[in-house]
Amino acid sequence: MKTTIVLPAVATALLMLLPSGAYASPAAESGERLRITFIGESSSTDPIWSFAVQDMRAEAESLGVDFVDRFAEGDFTRQAEMLQEEIARGVDGIIAPFFDPRTTNRAVQDALEAGIAIYGLLGLPTLDEAAMKRIGGVAASWDTYGRILAEVTLPQVPNGAKILWPAEDPAGTYITEAVQGFEAYAAEQGIEVAVVVLDVTSDSSAASARQLAYLSANPDTDAIVTTGSIAIGAAVTAMRQGDLEPGNPPLAGFVTNAPAFRGVKDGYITRGIWPALDTAAIQAVRDVVDMIRDDIDPPKRVQSWEIVQQNNVDTVVPESLHR
Repeated sequence: MKTTIVLPAVATALLMLLPSGAYASPAAESGERLRITFIGESSSTDPIWSFAVQDMRAEAESLGVDFVDRFAEGDFTRQAEMLQEEIARGVDGIIAPFFDPRTTNRAVQDALEAGIAIYGLLGLPTLDEAAMKRIGGVAASWDTYGRILAEVTLPQVPNGAKILWPAEDPAGTYITEAVQGFEAYAAEQGIEVAVVVLDVTSDSSAASARQLAYLSANPDTDAIVTTGSIAIGAAVTAMRQGDLEPGNPPLAGFVTNAPAFRGVKDGYITRGIWPALDTAAIQAVRDVVDMIRDDIDPPKRVQSWEIVQQNNVDTVVPESLHR
């Protein structure tokens, strides 16, 4: 369900006065180095986001741009506060995954009014049409990911299956969309499923413990499915700690860290998804710089992805995430 925020009349008028690609960047006009900040909502210890930040920083340096990364450690309200702090600092561009857009909408609106280039990485805010035209992004289709995970999982489970869905941020819009996609695909196939979204933390050991406790209390769980980058590795660890056989229950999700990588190698995950976050992150930096320096219209891109399994996981998943 999309949330629409109606901008005040004055704010809307200010936005309409600016061309779609125009950003009031003193640095761009003076030839000074641009300043771009990435504000992640997740944990700074999340391997996939740490990996993506490294690529963003390298790309920014190659373009002569100052780059700072900040993480809200799973606190959406704190992410919104960080956005306001970066506005006050006068940065030229902000890249962020807006996984809970309602919380950050006000701050994004303020950033646009300040002439800051805004770019959504995998998740976008939900402002009105005039504002959204001024926001770039690489958008992920979480509904699609949910359907892919259902396609992989359902042949391995009985009708009426009980699905455990561990999530680091269960209230996040992207989790809701992915679960809905999973359930919609099952319904189209005439298969009944009962999905339980389990609240796990951004600490991998605690997430493993919570999942193992759930599986111990619910031995009739038919499958574990998740789009959580920490939850997927924690699920593999929980199954190992519980002496559960690979594939019992089957596990599907994003292959974004070393435990998940080894889970594919050892058969806990028969097929997973590599979300190509490195490619998306590099593109985000390039796009933001072009939006500011070259005054281009904010690009609207779609995230790429690839199915991984035992025969290709070594080559698809970046080596730094194998460890």
